[in-house]
Amino acid sequence: MIPGPSAVTSAVALAGFGGEGFVFEGFLPKKGKPRTQRLQRIAVEDRPVVLFVSPHRLGADLADLASTSGGDRHVVVARELTKLHEEGWAGTIQEAIEEWSQRAPKGEFTIVLAAAEPQVISLSDAVAQARRLVSGGSAPSEAAREIAHATGMPRRQIYEALLGPQERS
Repeated sequence: MIPGPSAVTSAVALAGFGGEGFVFEGFLPKKGKPRTQRLQRIAVEDRPVVLFVSPHRLGADLADLASTSGGDRHVVVARELTKLHEEGWAGTIQEAIEEWSQRAPKGEFTIVLAAAEPQVISLSDAVAQARRLVSGGSAPSEAAREIAHATGMPRRQIYEALLGPQERS
């Protein structure tokens, strides 16, 4: 069987964020450590991120995206894509929270979160971000790699500062 229209590619095209590809994350975990880790990774992703969201989770997912990625990050909220009553909405995450708290969310939602802006940050800020990933369950080497990728800082420098004076492996 040949697949039909795709909400993922339709949402990416609708968003128009450009860049070099996108990341499809599917549905966020509902709670706990897996949710925290995924949200932290999404916050530093340098490509647009596509999420599926059920109507009863829309408010919570947008709120958590705002707290980890910043309320001023751009987002496209698409509803019922590839269906008769499709709708697209664009703005910041904070504006999306306000918009969708005033309406009863109905249907299937696809969210496209703009890529994180490259930031010039200090080593101490990079290490703090890596520590948050580690506290969410990531291995120090994985956290250092992700933050280095997001910030452009040397991975080894972040890793060594993250471990501190203890023995490094």
